[in-house]
Amino acid sequence: MSSSLHPFPAEKTRVIHLRGTDRQIGRQHAEAVGPPVTQGMPKLYYDFWKRILEMKPQGLLEGAIQRTARLLIDPILVGRLQSKIPDLAENRIRGIVDVTGIPYEEMICAVILPDLLPLLQALLVRFQPGTFIPPSVPRFGCTSFVAQGKNFFHGRNLDFPGVSYWDRYPVIQAMERKNSLRYIGFTTAGVPLAGITGINEEKISVSLHQHYCREFSLNGKLPFVTAEEVLGTARSLPDALRIIQSSRVATSWAFVVVDGKNKTGFVCECQPDVCGVRYLSPDGVLAHSNYFQTPECRSGEYATSARMNWDNYWRRERLETLVSEAGKSLDIETAVKMVSDHFDPFFGEEKIINRTVSQLYNIQSLVFDYDEMKVLMAEGNSPIHLREYREYDLGEIFAGRNGSTGRTVPGFRFSNPAKAKAKEAYVLSFVAAFDGNLDLAFQVGRQALELDFCPEVAQVMSVVGLKLGQLPLALEWLQRAKTLLEETVAKQPQGKLPPEYFEIVIFLGRALDLSGNRSQAMALYREVGGHPDLEDNHLRQIALRARKFDSKALSRILMPYSSYIPFE
Repeated sequence: MSSSLHPFPAEKTRVIHLRGTDRQIGRQHAEAVGPPVTQGMPKLYYDFWKRILEMKPQGLLEGAIQRTARLLIDPILVGRLQSKIPDLAENRIRGIVDVTGIPYEEMICAVILPDLLPLLQALLVRFQPGTFIPPSVPRFGCTSFVAQGKNFFHGRNLDFPGVSYWDRYPVIQAMERKNSLRYIGFTTAGVPLAGITGINEEKISVSLHQHYCREFSLNGKLPFVTAEEVLGTARSLPDALRIIQSSRVATSWAFVVVDGKNKTGFVCECQPDVCGVRYLSPDGVLAHSNYFQTPECRSGEYATSARMNWDNYWRRERLETLVSEAGKSLDIETAVKMVSDHFDPFFGEEKIINRTVSQLYNIQSLVFDYDEMKVLMAEGNSPIHLREYREYDLGEIFAGRNGSTGRTVPGFRFSNPAKAKAKEAYVLSFVAAFDGNLDLAFQVGRQALELDFCPEVAQVMSVVGLKLGQLPLALEWLQRAKTLLEETVAKQPQGKLPPEYFEIVIFLGRALDLSGNRSQAMALYREVGGHPDLEDNHLRQIALRARKFDSKALSRILMPYSSYIPFE
């Protein structure tokens, strides 16, 4: 699949310079970016909520999400929500509304959604704790590293469902606000905020990572607002830590903060009532993948599936190993390949998804070089982390110029080019499914399997196929995936089956149920329910209950592309 045929072609990065009040900054953002403001992330989020409003809820979580969607869209109730949004975010949004005419209630979806879904899951874990499992290892979120190599580097992946929306319209936004340090945010059209990933003129950078925990606060602060306070006022790590610890979060987040002048940094892990801090290690390495590693936060954490646990444990483990092995020889070219790495350490081979540093949801990938005061940022069509990383001179941007040096560095390259094409096809399949086009999702996902038969992709595409009536093909893919995993693990010394194996077997049983082969399905359910390698008790209970799977149950599977949604 040629990237030139990509149905969602990415635009060139816009480097914009904004100054004044927050409302003026919002207006200037909309004026500088132009039409993509109405076509990017805010539109994605609003369309997502509209689809939720139209669905027929099948359970507690779906009902809660739908009620919240009504709250976000109902004009009568919008006023109540406005009081929860800080002035900084509200005024930026008002500025965009002034220019575009987009209803304010549509724009706030993009502001609230990152906290909203974890909050809903925190509610669900209280009412249905059996749906979740202990977080024995790292979990959902982005990946970061901080390391001293030939220069001092910070690499960061932003992973969030917004593929081909956020990355299609990249924006580097430099801001000058009254009584504030100057700072630069790495954002997208329609999101005039710098707190997700940013750096200030004192070489203090901040990047956010999301966690899941049982605690939440309806009065908590939006994390990117806290991060912008750091960018606007912090001249040192103590300054940054003081701001973060005094700002209560609504759900659970980690702030990766780096001081490029003094070549140090920390990860501050936060829940509404507690914070824990990890600093750069004595050997000059700090890696993070949204796993609560501080004792202050660890007890409140939960995971949604064993596969979520495994995926993210190996992701952090791989990144930390790569950085540590590079040591003082680490250069920017190598750092770029590390943040876009696609090697699965468990199986010891390159893979397009699962236990890989860079994942399906990647919408931004960059590496800061603090010594040179430059950044290399992935650009191009999804998946961006497999494209080219363009170099920008941050000093030039602070001086009011574009900053592009013209230099590019390649991201990770698969040894088998077919895998790269398969990865692209699978990403496009996810985008089509998220947009509600299952026919296109199935068509493109099938291409991914023909290029590279990956068991996890086979499971997802089988579920999509079942929804479209492709029962024989789904049975074929699931059986092949099961056999492939068994043969692969049999060759390994540890011989332990990974979590995706059991999800695949359960779905093979479900496909057999749909085909009328109840006895064969029951045999598979019993196999899963009694298997010693299965770590996911929720999945074990599903297998032991062995309820007959039918079309109604199939309709309740909303997002088969995610291993982070509780297994249904």
